[in-house]
Amino acid sequence: MNTYLVAYSFIQLLALFIVQVCSERLSVQFERFEQLMGFDTANANNLRIKKYNRTVTVLNGTVDVYQDMGDDFSITIDLAYSPLGNNQFINSPFHVPQQYGCEFLNTTYRMYHENVRNLTNFPDPGVCPLPAKQYYVNNMELTTELVNDYAQAGLWKITVKVYEKNTSLVIECELFCKISRDMLG
Repeated sequence: MNTYLVAYSFIQLLALFIVQVCSERLSVQFERFEQLMGFDTANANNLRIKKYNRTVTVLNGTVDVYQDMGDDFSITIDLAYSPLGNNQFINSPFHVPQQYGCEFLNTTYRMYHENVRNLTNFPDPGVCPLPAKQYYVNNMELTTELVNDYAQAGLWKITVKVYEKNTSLVIECELFCKISRDMLG
């Protein structure tokens, strides 16, 4: 009888844990975008985070790319999070390792292109090199489909670094977003 009671209690606790995890609502919001360097290669100073409505922020604006970007360039994306949102960031194990430009456009970019297809004039996957021109982003919302289920709640910093000839850093941008998990109810 005691064994059944322990097993029954364990099953109840497990069910309660599953209900709690499944009843969390994930929400993500853009906080800010900043280009730190590389204004002679590409200029993203016209990209802005703006309030779309009471609960949604969007990325909006233009990026001017001044030269074609192919395999002479490589890209890496690093992620860090601040659980308290106080800008004391912890490096995340999630990142995109350094990839040559065409490899990035054919692999990593291909996975996310569908999410931005109707909101930008970015080229389709497979186009390489990335042509020099002005690209627009029109009210792009950060959706939960783009966020890993295991991402910690808090302020996230996404750092995009572009290198020329795989050695010299030519562009660096930071995008900040806030992830929160609220209980449904």
